[in-house]
Amino acid sequence: MLVKRCKKGQVTIFVIVAILIVALVSSYFIFRNNVAKNVIPGDFEEVHNSYLSCLEEQTSLGVSLLGSQGGYISLPDFEQGSRYMPFSNYLSFGGLEIPYWYYISGNNLPRQQVPSLEDMEADLEKFILEISNECKKNSYYPSEYEVLVRDLTDSKVVIEKNQVKVEVISDFSVSKDYQSYLFEEHSFKIDSKLGELYESAVDLYEQEMEEMFLENYTFDVLALYAPLDGVELSCKPLVWDAGEVIQNLSEAISANILALKSEGKNSDYFVIDSNIKNSFRFLSNPEWTSAYEIAPSEGSLLVADPIGTQQGMGIIGFCYVPYHFVYDIRYPVLIQVYEGNEIFQFPFVVIIDNNVPRKGHSPIEPLSIEQESICDNPGVNATLSLYDSKLRAINGEIFYDCFGSRCNLGETEFGELTTFVPQCYNGVFSVRSEGYADYTLVKPGLVIEGEQILMILDKEFTLDLEILSSGDSEFDQAIVNFISGEGKTSTIVYPDQKEIILSEGEYELSVQAYGAAEIEFNTTYEQCVEGFFFGIGKKCYEVEMPSESFNRALVGGGVGEIILTENQLEDSRKISLDLGELNPPENLNELQSNYILIESRELGVELN
Repeated sequence: MLVKRCKKGQVTIFVIVAILIVALVSSYFIFRNNVAKNVIPGDFEEVHNSYLSCLEEQTSLGVSLLGSQGGYISLPDFEQGSRYMPFSNYLSFGGLEIPYWYYISGNNLPRQQVPSLEDMEADLEKFILEISNECKKNSYYPSEYEVLVRDLTDSKVVIEKNQVKVEVISDFSVSKDYQSYLFEEHSFKIDSKLGELYESAVDLYEQEMEEMFLENYTFDVLALYAPLDGVELSCKPLVWDAGEVIQNLSEAISANILALKSEGKNSDYFVIDSNIKNSFRFLSNPEWTSAYEIAPSEGSLLVADPIGTQQGMGIIGFCYVPYHFVYDIRYPVLIQVYEGNEIFQFPFVVIIDNNVPRKGHSPIEPLSIEQESICDNPGVNATLSLYDSKLRAINGEIFYDCFGSRCNLGETEFGELTTFVPQCYNGVFSVRSEGYADYTLVKPGLVIEGEQILMILDKEFTLDLEILSSGDSEFDQAIVNFISGEGKTSTIVYPDQKEIILSEGEYELSVQAYGAAEIEFNTTYEQCVEGFFFGIGKKCYEVEMPSESFNRALVGGGVGEIILTENQLEDSRKISLDLGELNPPENLNELQSNYILIESRELGVELN
């Protein structure tokens, strides 16, 4: 019995030893790759650093774009202004299109486009994924290494006050002399005050929204540089040229806005009292799109008529001229917050309405609350199909407009897009497709579940534009308008532009040609005052405006119509417009005749 027990104990020991051996061998194979992976052969780390340097360089470009474009890399959808409110949702400055943080839309509604820090981080993450291909180029790495870089699969950005942290995931393989190593995760930091400057910009924006200091400075300029309210002792009317008043006012506003500063004595009128530690400045330019309106006016003149203080005061020749004008002013200001060489800038529309600064708003959060958009309603499922005139499937981006909201439905693939369309009566589909004219379709009633909507787009063709004239006279510039049957206008300034993009359709044409001229004229009009002399009768006199001269004037032009088919456009390379003989005016009457003449003169139109 004792012997049997010993054998059993030996067997147990062998079993335990065998299990340990198997475990060790398994552990070796399981952890071998991980152990090897943590040991970077040779100078592979330097090659990897080249990859990180490339990513840092490209990311720094994105950081710079965020600062120079108001916190945006990918810009919001373009929103057109209107005749009465000419602002789009962008300010063009230094070759950039910068989204307004606050502006008035074309339908006269206040709008706000203030990005959050999270929005900026997401925008930069997307940018890094898009530009990372630049870092695949072999020129970034020593030739003796074999480098294989896969597309980035993910990126994570954190914007802090004084730095931007980035983490990306991508397979980066380095090989040399039968050794290789795979880098999968990459992280780096960029020294930047983007986060701090953004916070200061938001603080300054909130201060302006609450205190309206820009509007208050504007009103001070208005009171000093333009006729606003007043009384003058005179028996003659006071007359101002509205265009000159607006020009002087816009220049004065620009100069005073530029004078505002962040540092100085508190008693200095131009110092903005703010707790922001970064420096800031304000830029304004009279050439930027603005809106100025003055009432009452008589055409292009502001006229204040004289009156007597009471019956019989005309005996002593006592008259006075009271005046009161109402101004609506809307103009952009570019606000820049900066530290060293770094800058964060955003535009803002300043508003004076009926001589009164706009009403102040609470900070960003309450202002950002908007009514639920129609786009938030998933609606019904529909199939949208895009074709050209020959019924070939084409791709394009489709939008849906309803109740002031624009929904981006997506892009077609092989000419079709099946998606949810919000429920809306008489909604409008809009299509953009490269190489084709913009297309709109008003959908009567509601879109029905499962409905298939067919849209046919007209192909666009680029033609050379030639403008001819006869006689000895010449023109140096012509304004050419092609107005389609759908009311869309293409305007060409010839000869600066010598190409026109057209699609199939019917067009009305108009041309105004300008050339050298020498015209000088004086303007006078008659003004009458009741009870001027001894309180009896009426006294009339002439008011003479300063003389004006022109060295360029309208010398010719005309109108016409043309119907273009796709076949004609395919077979043509040039469209020629013949103005006939030009008529350089020598006086004001001839200039007025030219304006009347070109409304009836037929243009010669020829396709070649």
